[in-house]
Amino acid sequence: PVRQLVALAQAQGALTVIDGAQGVVHGRHDVQDIGCDFYVFSSHKLYGPDGVGVLFGRHQALAQLQHWQFGGEMVLQTGYQTATFRPAPLGFEAGTPPISAVIGLGATLDYLNALNQSAVTEYEARLHERLRAGLMLRDGVRVLGDPHVALVSFIVEGVHNADLAHLLTEQGVAVRAGHHCAIPLISGLGLSGAIRVSLGLYNDSDDLERVFIALDQALELLR
Repeated sequence: PVRQLVALAQAQGALTVIDGAQGVVHGRHDVQDIGCDFYVFSSHKLYGPDGVGVLFGRHQALAQLQHWQFGGEMVLQTGYQTATFRPAPLGFEAGTPPISAVIGLGATLDYLNALNQSAVTEYEARLHERLRAGLMLRDGVRVLGDPHVALVSFIVEGVHNADLAHLLTEQGVAVRAGHHCAIPLISGLGLSGAIRVSLGLYNDSDDLERVFIALDQALELLR
């Protein structure tokens, strides 16, 4: 309920920041409709280059921010005692930008925009449902929450997430283990960590079978 949360926060005079790193690659998100002050995401989550990301900010919200890095194109005028700086976006882009990475991100966005988004969403939804169903069939596996996009976080009773992730990696299955940059949430659930399986438009049913086979073999060793 992102819109509702944004409305509640703004009613208290708070600025709202949406972390779109995991969601931006799955569908289209209208920041005007959401009503958030800021929306951020990283390039590599969109299959683009590492080391670059995107910050959307409403003009009114950007005007409240203070400059925090200095140099290069962000300086408008400077002297020995005073300096003035450019407004956003240049005011927050000090020094030489990662030019090649930005060009690469642009090419990635062109590629994604050329796809049939409805077809991609439908395809990912089918894979996602198979992933959820397959995990829930396995003894001791608990899926966290009710995920609606192409990823699932889960734990296995009596098995540490780091041990399981290591054995999956050894079998060529890449997953994320730990707190997932959400320590307050994971701690609030009374957990030490979790495993996250993320799907992309390049995955297929054969990949899911490899996940399930690797998971079964890993759990056989760990239990």
